[in-house]
Amino acid sequence: MSLAMPRQKLPGLHRGPAFFLLERRLRLLALDFAHLCAKLLVVKREQLFSALRRWCRKNNRTFRVDTVAGKGSHVKVYVDTASTIVKSGDLTPVYVGLVLKQLELPRDAI
Repeated sequence: MSLAMPRQKLPGLHRGPAFFLLERRLRLLALDFAHLCAKLLVVKREQLFSALRRWCRKNNRTFRVDTVAGKGSHVKVYVDTASTIVKSGDLTPVYVGLVLKQLELPRDAI
């Protein structure tokens, strides 16, 4: 995967071998930074459950986890009458948003 950076003419900068090495290093740093940011945004399933329990307690809602209803490492989660299946492991922000939407909770619930 390459980061497509637009080639721009920089005034007074010679585009020799040193420039291209610097440009390559900057691209690698940008890729590493993007990978690090993606890793920092990941949530574990138990962290999500903990945040949901806290939110439900504050808002007088019932929260229940059913390990029998899910298959394999998946569990079924209930908030009042709404339910969804949650996988195990790392959960991306998009997946957490999907779970919150299926449980009919606001995005700022966690």
